[in-house]
Amino acid sequence: MARRVIAVLIVLSLTNLAWADDGLTGAASSTAPTAETDSSRESEAPADETVWQLAELIADIDAAELVEDAVAAYNAANLVDRGNLEVNLAYMKKMLKLGQLQYAVYGARWVVSVDPDNILALSVLAYRDASIGDIESAMPMIFHALSRSPDDASLLHDAGQMVAWFDAQEGRTDWPEDIRRPIIASRGAWLSKTSFSEAYEQALALMRRPNTDITGARAVLEEIAQRVAALEEQIVMIEERVISRNTELGSLFEESTAVAFEAALFWSVQELQAKVAAANSRILELQSKASLTPAERQELIGLRSEVALYERAINATYDERERAALIERAGELQDLIRAAQRERDELVLRARSLMRDRGVVVAEYNLALSELAVRTDDRSEMIRRIGAELDWRLPAIDGAVIDVTRAQQDYLSRITSRRATGNAMGAAEELQRAKGYIEAGEIDMAVKCLQRLLVTHEGSRAAEEARELLDRLQPEAEAAPQAASFPSGE
Repeated sequence: MARRVIAVLIVLSLTNLAWADDGLTGAASSTAPTAETDSSRESEAPADETVWQLAELIADIDAAELVEDAVAAYNAANLVDRGNLEVNLAYMKKMLKLGQLQYAVYGARWVVSVDPDNILALSVLAYRDASIGDIESAMPMIFHALSRSPDDASLLHDAGQMVAWFDAQEGRTDWPEDIRRPIIASRGAWLSKTSFSEAYEQALALMRRPNTDITGARAVLEEIAQRVAALEEQIVMIEERVISRNTELGSLFEESTAVAFEAALFWSVQELQAKVAAANSRILELQSKASLTPAERQELIGLRSEVALYERAINATYDERERAALIERAGELQDLIRAAQRERDELVLRARSLMRDRGVVVAEYNLALSELAVRTDDRSEMIRRIGAELDWRLPAIDGAVIDVTRAQQDYLSRITSRRATGNAMGAAEELQRAKGYIEAGEIDMAVKCLQRLLVTHEGSRAAEEARELLDRLQPEAEAAPQAASFPSGE
């Protein structure tokens, strides 16, 4: 009954018949139809029939609880009058209430093609584009809708997020006029409204996240660069210390050689005379040869110098205490040389370790540099993804604001519950059918019915009862073919 009333109201709105008002005063009943009136009504009869059909189908769309029912009524309406504004408005609203955005978009396109200023249809198309991150396509539609309804809270909310997205595109100058002009002209008026300003600030904070990430990546890169510089500074300091130790070792070796030579001058006369005798013997041996090799000639020169040195030492004043001091100093120098060598070796090992550490940190630096480059290059993509995740809203539909995602979840939950109820009812009917076979003595048919129920409704309460019945009927089912083999009545 309610659907019929809705249909009549829609007919009145579609036809705009003059007698609707006259009937209230009784004027229509007092006027006799003329021939011209009869002819006019006869020519308009098909149009009236179309209006009634569309009104019925619009009411069917509005009353549909399932998507397929709404689609069926919509398709039927298209066969009557494809692209009808009222039909597509009803279809778009119904699909939004069912959470079926993809269907609603189809209706919205038809609505906009007929009524370019339709606020809800513009919002639906913008909502779809914005929710997939294509905010640039959505902006002109929202701005146009907002120009038609400047105080709509949902439109102001979406516009605030879009302007924040616009402001986040640093350095871009190639904005289309249908985006740039409304923002320049209306930003001040929009910002004075709470719905816009709150959405703008919240969205802008999110849009700044890529900048924060880039700043963080730069800070990490700078921290790693400082670690590299510190390691390089340590390596340079250690290398300088190694050079200093090498210079020190050179001086110690020179002093050690001089002390050893000077100590040799204080060897005992007997030792020196023995060395002179050995050297002279070798000299005579070399001189007795007919010819000498270059090496032998060099050896001969060295032996003569040693003999001269030893003879001077034999003739020098002998001081045992001075010789002992020189020997002690030589020992000290050897200890200093060994300590300096150990320290130098430790410094070299430390330098090599720091170089390895520097290699690791340099690799870390290169990785951080790549991360910064990626974040900088992907900034636009990151902002697009953030845009898709913002809280996009639709204007109120028949007085209620629709959350498409929640509506979709509610619809799926309702369909799932309905299917579960249908399955339970089907299981109960199957069980009752099996019991009917049992009462009729058709045991074999009852067993087949119960076995089918176990498969199709596994885990249900009816399936548990079916299993109990099968356990009791199994002996009878096995005997049933034998009993059935005897002709009845004999």
